[in-house]
Amino acid sequence: MHGRGYVNNGDSIAAAFIATEFAKSNISSLTKGYYQAFNIPVNTFHGRISCKIDKRQLIPGKEFILSPKSPGIDGEYKICSLTPANLSSTGKLSRWLKKSSQKVIFIDKRIIQNKPDSVKKNLDKLILSLSNMESAGPAAILVSSTEKLTWSTATSVSQRPIIYTNFLPVGRIKKTRLIIDQKFIPAYKTQNVIGMIPAKHQNDSLIVITAHYDHLGQMGRETYFPGANDNASGVALLLDLAKELSAIRDSLYYSVIFIAFSGEEAGLLGSRFFIENPAFNLHRIRFLINLDLAGTGDEGITVVNATVFTKEFSLLNQINDRRNLLPAIKSRGEACNSDHCFFYKEGVPCFFIYTMGGIKAYHDIYDRPETLLLTAYNNYFVLLKRFILALGYKPTN
Repeated sequence: MHGRGYVNNGDSIAAAFIATEFAKSNISSLTKGYYQAFNIPVNTFHGRISCKIDKRQLIPGKEFILSPKSPGIDGEYKICSLTPANLSSTGKLSRWLKKSSQKVIFIDKRIIQNKPDSVKKNLDKLILSLSNMESAGPAAILVSSTEKLTWSTATSVSQRPIIYTNFLPVGRIKKTRLIIDQKFIPAYKTQNVIGMIPAKHQNDSLIVITAHYDHLGQMGRETYFPGANDNASGVALLLDLAKELSAIRDSLYYSVIFIAFSGEEAGLLGSRFFIENPAFNLHRIRFLINLDLAGTGDEGITVVNATVFTKEFSLLNQINDRRNLLPAIKSRGEACNSDHCFFYKEGVPCFFIYTMGGIKAYHDIYDRPETLLLTAYNNYFVLLKRFILALGYKPTN
């Protein structure tokens, strides 16, 4: 699905798939076609992406990524390399920057690898400030390091591109050939997908299950980020729970609502839009469970807000201990790090749960379905089902 991002309508393809699965499970719609449409600003890379350093052609995704805020560029440029001497004083740095006009600045982070963290942070700040210089300056910034190549999504555009690479040249490099086909879309139409299983019993409270379906999409024509663990796994879990609970809908005590959010990777934009335009009264929510990174579990799960909602956390542990489902349930305090955030700020009781252990791929091209073993998926599913049962409906016998 093109990485479920905003090139080639990847998000819309994913949303249509989720809506179809809701319909197959006889999930009711709260909105037209299950959709809640909204617009987001997004920076996209739809065409050619190329970085050549001297005679070395780098492989996108594997050997380089772009800053997601990068503008487009197309040309061959001389290299102006940063040295430790350039960093020794403000004056030397300023003189070096003057020489870099219309060139590509090359920063090899190995020059500060033995320096204190404060020096490393200052260099990162310098890189960002160079990318946003409005006056005449470099054509682009090329940063080489041993750090993992981790991509993201941006809702704005910088003045000049940053290219991050794990290529560590030996000796001096002289030139680079850069091509970036980029398009900023100020109002890209995307959508949340919302479904509901109405309770047979008349009860005003709701159980809400959420997961974001968007990921990073494509960086050019050929490079995409599959996002198997983040967060196709969470959406799979949401859809499996929807199918299971729909099959026992006659015994539901509370209605259950399922929300698949778009725009999470761009800054929790889908969940924020929902909070600002709720499809139901938020005060009706008995409990919300947000699912993200659900594909591992070798080391158990972590529960955000466990220290806040201690009664529910104790219940989760009781179910796990009784059935011996997961090796550990780790408690964590409040954190605004996923789509539960804005609900929590509105006073909605909620957990954000993610699995631990297993594959470490994250926001890169290696988060693929064939490497995601779903080690604890079935037991995790049973735990959540039983937890929802204990929270949200009464058995018929």
